[in-house]
Amino acid sequence: TTLDELRAFERDNDLQPARAFLLSCYDPVLPHHLSFGQLHACPCCGTPMARARLEKHVACRVSQCSEFDRPISAGVIKLLHDNLRIAKPHILTYWVAPGIDEIAIFKKAYACGLNPIIYPDRDACDVSLDGGNTGIDVKSASSPFLLAEMLTRSLHGLEYYDERIIAVNDQCVARFPGYLDLLQREYRGKSKVRFMLVSSLLTQLEEQR
Repeated sequence: TTLDELRAFERDNDLQPARAFLLSCYDPVLPHHLSFGQLHACPCCGTPMARARLEKHVACRVSQCSEFDRPISAGVIKLLHDNLRIAKPHILTYWVAPGIDEIAIFKKAYACGLNPIIYPDRDACDVSLDGGNTGIDVKSASSPFLLAEMLTRSLHGLEYYDERIIAVNDQCVARFPGYLDLLQREYRGKSKVRFMLVSSLLTQLEEQR
């Protein structure tokens, strides 16, 4: 983003009391953001790309992004540095990256007239549908075994919905053969949960239009 966009966001949403916090979430462009001396933004998620394994190419490092690790010529996308601000690493990791799928699901459900709510009931789940009957949590754990263990221990706020859906990031599933089958097999919680790809959920929502 830019300082001008941050100031406009602050002004349009009456967030002047949060100005210091908002600014603290961003850094100016720093040397570690650059590859080949330039700033390259991912065409999909907008985060700074790093050097790819292919010479003179860059690639997105956000594992939840559909462009993750896909080489792009370093000469294709360059940005000027003046006035730019980049979200700090912990913001990118724990908010921006997971939000890619969460917002995609919300936007699709909204476009399909399903009246979704994002982060309902104090973030009990990521998206709710059907007047709060269905709860959706998006996950991007690299291991289905660790995710199954975590969900077996607790579904947290998702537990309180009549229908519970765990939507797993497509890129994570693609990197681990049999991911969804293993997740279903290893989950031992008492509550029924549907496990599916984010892309499959988006298709299902479209069919409900």
